[in-house]
Amino acid sequence: TEWTAHHRDGAPQLYPEPLRDEIDEVAQRIYTEVNNGVYRCGFAGSQRAYEKAYDRLFTALDWLSDR
Repeated sequence: TEWTAHHRDGAPQLYPEPLRDEIDEVAQRIYTEVNNGVYRCGFAGSQRAYEKAYDRLFTALDWLSDR
């Protein structure tokens, strides 16, 4: 993308055009469900909130493992 001009010859394309939609979708899900999910668990104000956050986090981790 913007840094392509600075890549060495033969450098792999890390953000290929045909995969960008999928890459963006996965990155967004990682951010909202995994990165933020850890905080939802850690800052849960009740056991019920913790369990809900835990289930949501591990559902996302399972989804990633299955990819």
